Amino acid sequence: MSRIKRWSCGAVIGLAAWGMAGAAGQAAAVPEKEALPEMWTTLQGRLESGRLKAGDTVAVQLMDGWVYRTCGVDGGAVVKGVVTSAQDQPPARGTELSLRFTADCIDGTKIPLILMAVYFPLEDDKSAMDVFKAMPTGIGPGATGRSSTDLSRMPSSAQEHPVLPLARMGEVQRIPHLTLGVASGAQAATALRSTAKKLRLEKGTRLVFVPVPGSR
Repeated sequence: MSRIKRWSCGAVIGLAAWGMAGAAGQAAAVPEKEALPEMWTTLQGRLESGRLKAGDTVAVQLMDGWVYRTCGVDGGAVVKGVVTSAQDQPPARGTELSLRFTADCIDGTKIPLILMAVYFPLEDDKSAMDVFKAMPTGIGPGATGRSSTDLSRMPSSAQEHPVLPLARMGEVQRIPHLTLGVASGAQAATALRSTAKKLRLEKGTRLVFVPVPGSR
């Protein structure tokens, strides 16, 4: 399995009941914040609220391998979400779409996820090798001189482990009119709310998840 990135996301604690154990007559201990790994994915097709209804599915693909407790998911695996509700909201121009996602672990079990952040799609999905091959060859300005390049110094065909930022709970980057109601629906569904007449997310939009705390 590819390298795993773990980050602390303690703010999500308030989204799920962790429970506190204590003997009778003793003060309940405050649970420690659990480190929750962020799962970075890309949307596999355009999402348009006008074409979705409750029960429809939405697919995303992992950008890197991911592990939480005993659940592991390979990089490149597809995770599917279910539309739990799709409706207009006041004012009449607004739209709300609620999504609930579940990941299939390598061991055959499943784990519920919380959609916590949405980032704009990457403009160029080309690998470093694609860019290198597109450059002119020869000698002179703008030339790469590929014929004499040391192959050991050439870029790899793809970034095996992409460098990912640390998302914040409820964060939306460069997608106008969109806000998130993180885990505000049933079964940790997150509401995507737009003040536009229709909510649209382009293919490649990055969706960031964390596991439902204590779900393993």
